[in-house]
Amino acid sequence: MKEIMQRPENSASEIASSDESLLDSSLVLSQITGIEKKKAEEALQASGSDLIEALCQITDDSYESKKPSKSDRSKIMAFEEFKTGFLHSVGMEKAKLLSKEYVEKMYLRYKREKEQYPDSLCFGKGTTAQYSWLEEDEGSMAVFVSIPVTTKKRDVVNKLTTKRWTLGLKGFPPIIDGEFYGNVCPDESFWTFDCPGLLVMTLQKPENEEAELWPVLIKGEKHLTEKEISDQARDEGQKADCDRHDVLENMWYYNQTYSAVGPDGVKQAPVWYVMDECGSAVVHSSHPNVKCSPFAFAVTGVFYSLLWPLEDINVGDVCTRNFCPHLSMAEPQLQREARLLAFSSSLPDVSPSHFVVDLAKFPSLPRENNMVVDVKSLSTQPESVNCSLLKAKKLNLKFFLEKNGREKKPVLRDLGCTLVESLTEAEALWLEKWNVLGQRIQNNARINRLGGEENLLHRHLLAAHVQETWGNVPWFPMSYDMSIHLSALCADHYCRAISSYWILRAADPSSFSLQPIVTSDLRRVLRCTEMGHLVASYYCARTAISKKRRFCLQYAVTVKSLVPLEVLVQNTPHVKLAEREINQNQFLDEYDSSALLSSTSDVKHNGVVNHKMTHSEFLADFSANYLVKGKMSWDDVQAKIYKSIGKLFYAVAPSLCSLQDGSRTGRDLCAVYGVDVLIKDNLEPLIIGVDPTPTFDSPKCFSDVLVTAFGQNGECLDSVNITQVFVR
Repeated sequence: MKEIMQRPENSASEIASSDESLLDSSLVLSQITGIEKKKAEEALQASGSDLIEALCQITDDSYESKKPSKSDRSKIMAFEEFKTGFLHSVGMEKAKLLSKEYVEKMYLRYKREKEQYPDSLCFGKGTTAQYSWLEEDEGSMAVFVSIPVTTKKRDVVNKLTTKRWTLGLKGFPPIIDGEFYGNVCPDESFWTFDCPGLLVMTLQKPENEEAELWPVLIKGEKHLTEKEISDQARDEGQKADCDRHDVLENMWYYNQTYSAVGPDGVKQAPVWYVMDECGSAVVHSSHPNVKCSPFAFAVTGVFYSLLWPLEDINVGDVCTRNFCPHLSMAEPQLQREARLLAFSSSLPDVSPSHFVVDLAKFPSLPRENNMVVDVKSLSTQPESVNCSLLKAKKLNLKFFLEKNGREKKPVLRDLGCTLVESLTEAEALWLEKWNVLGQRIQNNARINRLGGEENLLHRHLLAAHVQETWGNVPWFPMSYDMSIHLSALCADHYCRAISSYWILRAADPSSFSLQPIVTSDLRRVLRCTEMGHLVASYYCARTAISKKRRFCLQYAVTVKSLVPLEVLVQNTPHVKLAEREINQNQFLDEYDSSALLSSTSDVKHNGVVNHKMTHSEFLADFSANYLVKGKMSWDDVQAKIYKSIGKLFYAVAPSLCSLQDGSRTGRDLCAVYGVDVLIKDNLEPLIIGVDPTPTFDSPKCFSDVLVTAFGQNGECLDSVNITQVFVR
C-alpha cells in the first residue's frame, strides 16, 4: 500500500500544485486518520507538506496512543449498534431520506471490510451522509446511493462528465453534485438498481490513472469514520438506556393488572398492561366518578378496558377512578396509605413517621436464646463400604409413588420395595404435592409429609416463626408479608437507602404462580401487592458465585422427631445455578432475572438445557476461589449451614405434628423437605426458603434419604452420607 501511494503521480506536492485538484491536505489527512485537523496540520508541517509521509508518520507506532486499541479495532459492531451510530452520524434529518436497503448494504460492506482488512488505510473508499464508494479491480469504482424504494428509471437524473458528476431525482435537489478527485471515463460508466431503494453507479477511471487510489471521490466530501459511528452508537445506547430507565420507572404509575387462571385451573398468574392515552389520563381519587375493568372478548380473543360512570359527569369534569380499592374487607388503614404512595406524582423524600412506628414492631437484632444445636456426622464408613452396605440394605415396604416421581422407581426397587397403585395398600408413601391426597390411607403408613407443613412452605408463615423465635438474624433474610406489613416495608426501604433491593415471591407457591421479582423500585413494590399475596425479602446481592454464576444449594432434610427436635441432612446438596453469568461490575438488571436468581429447573423457557454443575465440580471451584483464600474448610461452612437449618426447624417445630395422629412426641417421623441455602461472600449461610420435596443429585442421595427416613430403629445409619442435627 505504501509503495503504491508513494508513486510520483500520488505526490502531495503535485496534487497541491494542480489547478484542477486543489484539496485541503490537512482536511484529507484528518478525514482519513480520524485525528484533529490541528494535529494533521502539525504532521504535514513536520513532513514538508508531504501527505503520504505525514500519513505514514501518523500510523507509525509513535502514534499508537492516538489510535484505537487493537481489541477496539477488531471488534465488529452488531447491525443495530451500527445502524444507530450510522444514522446519528449522518444526522437525523438526512437519515430520514436513507432507505433501509442502503443502511443494510453499508453494514454488510463495513462488516466485510472489518473481517478482511481490519487495519487497512482509508484510501480507495469512503462513506458520506449521501453515498458510499469503493474502488474495485482495474480502475472501476462502485458508488452506492440511497434512493426511495418507489424510484423508477425515468425518475433518475444523471449528468456525468470527465471531471464532474450530478445525480438526483426529478423535482428534488441533487443527491451528488461536485467535482471528482481525478478523472473518469463517462462512456465506460453506467448505473443500475441493485435493489429497490439502492442505486449503484459504476465509474471507470482512465487507464493511465487506474493504479492511483483516491482519498475522496468528490472534492470536499466529509467521510463518516468508524470511530464516529461507534461513538455515536455508544452515546445513543447510553441515552436509550436512560430513556428506558425513565419509562420503566414511570410505568408503575400507569400499569394495570389482573390475574389469569393457569392451564391447571388452580394457579393464578398476574398479567400487567397499560391502557391507551384516554385510559391513562384518568386520575386517582378516593371519591371516583368512573370505574374501569379489563374485559376479554372470548370470540375474537381481543382485550378491552370497560369504563363506565358511577355518577352524572358534566362537560369539563375530570374523570377519576379509585386506583387503590380495598384488597380485602380487613385491610388496615396503614396498608392502604402505603399503597397510595404508588399513585403520588412523586414519592416522598423520607418515610412517613407513622410507617416508622410500624417498622419498630419488627426485630432489629437477634433475640437471645439458650438453645444448643449439636451437629454430628453419622457416616463412619469409607464410601466404598457405604455403597456395599446400602446395596445389601432392604426396606421391604409396599410403596406408593405419585406419577411424577417415576424416576425414583429404580431406587425403590433396589431397596426391595414393592410399588403399589392404591393408597390403602401402601405401607409407605412418597408424595410430591403440597397437600396429602384426600383419600383413605393406612393408620400406620409412613408418609414424607407433616401436619401443619404450611408453616414451613408458606413464606410469610415461615418468616413470622423465624423472626418471632430468633429475631433479625444473619442466616435468614428480613421479610415482610405484603398483605399486612406494607407500611413497615416502606419504612425499611427508606432506612436502607441505595441498598434497598427486594425479592418479591408468592407467599403460597402452590396457589399462585409468580417468577420472583428483584427490584429497588418502591413504586413497583407497592403496585405488586395488587397481583396477589406476596412476601418481600431483603435481596442479598453480595453472595458467592461459581463459574461466574450465582448459585443456590438445596439440602434434603429429614425430620425424625419434633420433641426433641432431630433432623437428618443429606451431605450432598443439589446445586442450582443461574441461567446467565453475572457481571459484578454492572448494576443489577431488574427486568432480566436470569443472572440474579438460581434456576429451579434444568430447562429454560425456550427449551435449552440449563447449565448444570455436579457437587464435586462445585466443591472444586468453590474451594479454589473462596475456601483457600478464607483459610476455611468446606466442613466449616457446612457446619454453619447445618446449625442454621436446625434453628429454622426449631422455630417452626411447635406448629408441626405427625400427619397420622397429630402427635409431636414420636420419634418415627419420616418427613422430607428441601431447604434452599445461599452462601454470602463472607461464607455465612442464608436460608431463603423450604420446598415440599428436594431435588436429588444422584440415585445414591435419594437412597440415603429413603434409608434414613423410612428405615426402622435407625439401622444402617452409619452407612449413609448423612449429618444428624439435634436442637435442645
